[in-house]
This record gives sequence, structure tokens and C-alpha cells, in this order.
Amino acid sequence: MSVTVDIYIEDAAVEIADYDTIRLYRGTDPSVYPFTGLPVATATLVSTTLAYTLTDANGTANSYYRYSLYNSSTTTESDQSEAINPAGLTLLRLRLEAARGAGVGFNGTCSETGTTTSLIDAALRDSGVDAKFLEGAWIYRPDAASSNDRCRRVKASGFEATTGTLSFDRAYTNAPTSGEVYHVFLLQPPIDQTAVPYSWDRAVRDGLQQYWFVDQLNLGTGTSTRQTRFSLGTHASYVTRKRVRRVLLRTTDSNGIQTDVNADNNGRSWNAVENGPMTLSVEIIPAPSTDQTVIVEVNRIDAQLFGDSDVTVADPEIARRAVILAMYQEMNVLQPGKYKGEYDAALFDWNQHYESPTGMVKGL
Repeated sequence: MSVTVDIYIEDAAVEIADYDTIRLYRGTDPSVYPFTGLPVATATLVSTTLAYTLTDANGTANSYYRYSLYNSSTTTESDQSEAINPAGLTLLRLRLEAARGAGVGFNGTCSETGTTTSLIDAALRDSGVDAKFLEGAWIYRPDAASSNDRCRRVKASGFEATTGTLSFDRAYTNAPTSGEVYHVFLLQPPIDQTAVPYSWDRAVRDGLQQYWFVDQLNLGTGTSTRQTRFSLGTHASYVTRKRVRRVLLRTTDSNGIQTDVNADNNGRSWNAVENGPMTLSVEIIPAPSTDQTVIVEVNRIDAQLFGDSDVTVADPEIARRAVILAMYQEMNVLQPGKYKGEYDAALFDWNQHYESPTGMVKGL
């Protein structure tokens, strides 16, 4: 996928004395510094320009970026910037980050090839001291060659402290290989498992159901036939009549400058029209002209995530808190009272950081 990265050079007029180019680097782990390899995109530094947009044609939602300033004549290069993650958050990352944030998960890398009933990571010897270390934990292999090898549970007394080996009762089809990434989860399995009623995947979906944000949906331009009704059918899974904030008519001039006109002012009006629970449209009077784009601003939740590569546009830190809250809420249903303290702390943290978008009054 193509990933767009916005960069702000606050002191471009000063930096241009030493540099002439912005270089963008891609990485997969934000804790790594610097990102290595060739830059994935470049831009010319201009003294009067502070904001730059660079595009990585081969980026993914799991990509992080750092940028540097470069002098093409002297080959002098500045230090790289902080890590930037502009492309959204995959289910794979959100699941792991939520577990880490709750203190019940982490990721690692196999130090050598294991067997069909074990994986080996020498780094685990720094934390595990006896056979019961990570007993009962769920191991997830996101890059397993067989989808049936993704999830296993560490068996009783399944850790070998002298080698960093975790063992399982149910064999893999293909053994974990040296350099392979794995994730560890406690409380619940990462994905749905037989005989287990809940999972971190379900916590992600439950959590994101509580995360409302403002979005502007493009329903297309006016027509020569004076169309007045514009469908929200493709957004039916996350938009309801009560969540429509306002309707805007947008024009764009030859310079790319956009101007919005409220479709409920100056003799104009709009109304939400329903025909069953999954069919919603907005009717606009008078009909938009052919140079006007219909923009419907709504309070919405994000689409649900089911596959590892599915992406949410939610703010990563708020999304992580939403998932943790959902997990501890469910744990208190499964084991009443046992996790009340954790749930109360998660709820407090959520309320401290999340502010639900307000509605709007038509005509304002």
C-alpha cells in the first residue's frame, strides 16, 4: 500500500544553510535507531516551506518512519527524527500493544530453530528462572507458514531455563525457525480458541465499539439530473441517523483550495431518510450543483477488525486503552470480582484520555 508521511521542518530557513534534501527512512520497530537502508522517499528542502508530504509507495500499516536532512554536495546527514507511524494500526499490532499495556503480554524473536513442540529464545533466560515460567501462556506466531500453527499454549512446567525453550503439548506442523517473531499473551488467547469464550481479538472489537470519532464521508458530487438523495448505504455498519452531525457542500477551486457551505443555512436544508435499519440517506434541498461535493460529517465507530492486517484509523493510544478496558470488563464477568482493581484502573485511564465527540445542532 502507499503511505503518506507529513513532515514539519520548523526552521527550514535555517536548516537550508547546511542541507538541501529531506530523506525518509522506513522501519518496522520504533525502538530501533537509526533506520537503515536506502531512503524510501526524498523531498527538496525549501527555505519558505515548513510542511512537506512524502509518499512511500511500498509502505504498510506496520511501517514506521524517521526522516533526516541531507546535503547532496557534501553527503553530510543529520540525525534521524523520532519514529512516525502515519498509516493506522493493524489488528496484529493493536492486539499486542494492548496486552503489553495491560502488563500481560510481550513479543520476542526465536534465537534458533525449535521443534514441532517447542520454540527457543535465549533472551527468555534473562527473565525465566524455573520450569513454571509462562506456564499456561498463549504463544502466537504471526508469520507461521501454516495458519494452523499460529496459536499454542505453554504446557505445565514447560520452560527450560538453561536454554530459553518453551514447550507445548500440541505439536506444530512446522517448527518455529531462527529469527521468527512470536507474541506472548496471558489472561486470554490472542485469537478465538476452542473451549475458550473470549480472546484478545474479541477485546479489540469490543473496545473499538466504545471509541467514537468525527469523520467526513464523501458521498459524491451533484448531478446534472438534480439528484437530491445521497445514500450512506456503504457506511451502514457504523453510521446511524442520530450520528449525522451536519451536511456540507464542498467546492474546490483551481488552486486546490476547498470551501465548505453548510447545507442547512441560507435557504438550504437536509434531512436524514431511513428505509429499514441498514438503509440511510440524506436528502438535500435544493439539489447540489455539479461542482459541489456532498460531505456528510458523522460521529462514528470504526469498522471491525478480524484479520491480522485489518487496519483501524483510531488513535493508537486511545485504541490501546479501549482494548484493555474491554478485556478487564470481560474478565470480571468470567471471574466476578477477581479483576475489579484492574478494571477500575483501566476505566479511570480511559476516562482520563478519551473524550467522546459531541453532537451538533442543525443550522449552526
